[in-house]
Amino acid sequence: MKLIDPQKFAVFAPKALPGTVQALEAAAVEHGLDDPMILAHWLGQMYVESAGYSKMSESLNYSVAGLKATFGRHRISAADCEKFGRKPGRAANQNAIANIVYGGKWGRDNLGNTQPGDGWRFRGGGFKQITGRSNYREAGYEDNPQGLCEDVRGSAMAAANFFVNHGCLGPALDDDVEAVTRKVNGGLNGLPERRIATQKAKAVTGAV
Repeated sequence: MKLIDPQKFAVFAPKALPGTVQALEAAAVEHGLDDPMILAHWLGQMYVESAGYSKMSESLNYSVAGLKATFGRHRISAADCEKFGRKPGRAANQNAIANIVYGGKWGRDNLGNTQPGDGWRFRGGGFKQITGRSNYREAGYEDNPQGLCEDVRGSAMAAANFFVNHGCLGPALDDDVEAVTRKVNGGLNGLPERRIATQKAKAVTGAV
């Protein structure tokens, strides 16, 4: 018996990349995400992280205002927001943005980014949008960061591994979306969307 109903998943995530449901099923089995409630929380959180399982590489195409609103000034200065953010007639400099917001002391202390260019090299990847050299290392992609953004099965395995290793199982079993979000996101970004996605995912896993 499958943990994830393919037909219900297709309704839940109509824009999912080819092979996604099979990859998620394999990862759920491999990592013991067989409780319907836990599985629903995992699917719901990863749905939001990956734009409905349609994206496996982080976009940093922020406008100037978006950069200022998303990241504190300890992460990127107002001057750099103006310099690198998207403006009418000018695309955002995503490489520079990544190296600033995921670099420096914050990137070293929180993400293990120690080398020049690590911010861009280890930007959000895979269904989990795993970020930073240390998290890529944990996922097994430190030496091949681009691979995490291209391999659906590997991405699903990395997402499940993160969910288990970062303390998400307990709050997921308690049906606590806010607590799971803090574990997955480090904050509460997108909490309303995560609540909706998790509720919809319950129909996919049989948790409701």
